[in-house]
Amino acid sequence: MDLRMPQMDGFQVLEWLQRHPRPGLKVAVLADSSGIAYRSQAMELGAHFFYSKPIQATGLADAIKQFRDEMA
Repeated sequence: MDLRMPQMDGFQVLEWLQRHPRPGLKVAVLADSSGIAYRSQAMELGAHFFYSKPIQATGLADAIKQFRDEMA
């Protein structure tokens, strides 16, 4: 998920998931390059993977592969 979403941001979703656990759910957080400052907060709230770089098609594909490999 993206940290910057309308109506409910990524941190609010992570907090909701802490109150409503989903066994087996793995959460990946995507953020633009300014989002790296939020990595530790997202991980403390239960994110399993955090990717923060300028998101472009090739970078996103690489991030998805990395997430898949780490979650395997």
